[in-house]
Amino acid sequence: MWPIVQIYFLRLTANEFWELVASSYGMTLDEVESRLAYLLDLFDFEGHRYEVIDSFSHGMRQKGICHWCPTV
Repeated sequence: MWPIVQIYFLRLTANEFWELVASSYGMTLDEVESRLAYLLDLFDFEGHRYEVIDSFSHGMRQKGICHWCPTV
């Protein structure tokens, strides 16, 4: 990933990132809310939903970013 692009994503909140990914996959609002509810509970992430990704540890970034992408 190009450094400038990486810096941009790190400045987003987790919620902003998830909205961006969801829109790029054409997910409906119901799909997004369902997926978020599942993942926020699974990873105990609710308290971090509106925090900037740059503040996350490496493990939190993996949980919050890698597991979000829907399977096609």
